[in-house]
Amino acid sequence: MRGGDLTWRGGFLRGGGGLILSPGVAARIADVSFEDGPGNPLFLEEAELSGRGLRISGWPDGGAVALRPRRLELDDCAFSASRFGLDVSGGSADLRGLGFDGCADRALGADSGAHVRAEGLTVRGGGDGLAARGAELDIDGYQAAGHAGAAVRADEARLALRRGSFDGGEAGVLAKRGTTRLDGCVWRGQRGPAVFQNGGTLAISDASIEGPGTGVRVVAGSLELRKSRLAGPRLRVECEGSAVLENVHLEGESGGVRFDGTSFGLSDVKISGAAGVELPRGRLVWRSGLLSGAGLSVGSGAEALLEDVDVEGVAGHGAEVSGGRLTASRCRLTDVAEAGVRVSAGGGVSLTDCSLRRLRYGVGAAGGDARLENVRITEASAVGFS
Repeated sequence: MRGGDLTWRGGFLRGGGGLILSPGVAARIADVSFEDGPGNPLFLEEAELSGRGLRISGWPDGGAVALRPRRLELDDCAFSASRFGLDVSGGSADLRGLGFDGCADRALGADSGAHVRAEGLTVRGGGDGLAARGAELDIDGYQAAGHAGAAVRADEARLALRRGSFDGGEAGVLAKRGTTRLDGCVWRGQRGPAVFQNGGTLAISDASIEGPGTGVRVVAGSLELRKSRLAGPRLRVECEGSAVLENVHLEGESGGVRFDGTSFGLSDVKISGAAGVELPRGRLVWRSGLLSGAGLSVGSGAEALLEDVDVEGVAGHGAEVSGGRLTASRCRLTDVAEAGVRVSAGGGVSLTDCSLRRLRYGVGAAGGDARLENVRITEASAVGFS
């Protein structure tokens, strides 16, 4: 359609080509089905569309396309059994109550500077859920289940997502070189990472992550993780860059934390798992928390400052410092199979107002320096200091 206005209520478009809205067209469409055809069921370019109750199904070669829409508003629409559901390229879109079922490549795509605001999105099956490149997405309420790929795949995008629920799939959120903010989201049963950010900034709060996947990983970027719980056999938090963790509980059979970068701050963090905390490089400040299952490893390019942290039930050393530095105050190390603290390779350890109890030996120094002030070592089965 070229020029003018279109109002269409009720009916269907079946077989053959779809509906094309050219620049300048303003359309209002309600309760119309677009069924079983080649190409794209709906294509609009620099046009306006207000749609409600649209049903788009059976377009294996394409899906609905909005190219630089002047205005796009969709309410209570369903997209199914197509190559993709809806692509927005440039312009802006307001979407409410959209459902996507079995879209082979992706459910909703956004690129080329598009600004998409959405509420109440649902994705079932198909490939990826949301796919964004160079776009801005603000989403409140998103459920994805049974998808084969990622619930969200973003590249150089700005993503703000609240109240998301992701069940299954290869991954939860995969992002590159952008800004990702996730609030009040739940992950269950991903085979791979719940969240992976390669470059840029990742902020997560009020989150719950469960299942067999690998947890949260950030490469060459920054991480903020607050008020969240991670529970699963392989779940880990890994960051190559900088990170802040507050009020976080991580537990898993082989789980743990690995920081390798510049600066890392932890507050009220509890970590339980066979991997413990690894700090090959960077500066870690940890105030208040618990470490169990495995201890803290401080590498030659690292410095760790611990205050009011409990280390307990550790199979190896409570803290192993190889070439780096550890400063601990008011920390308690209990039920440790080997040394409470072991320092080697020119490393340094300073303990103040700490207690070490029920361990093989308290402090072991092999080619490193140890400074102890008001340190209590009790029930060491071999020796207190060596």
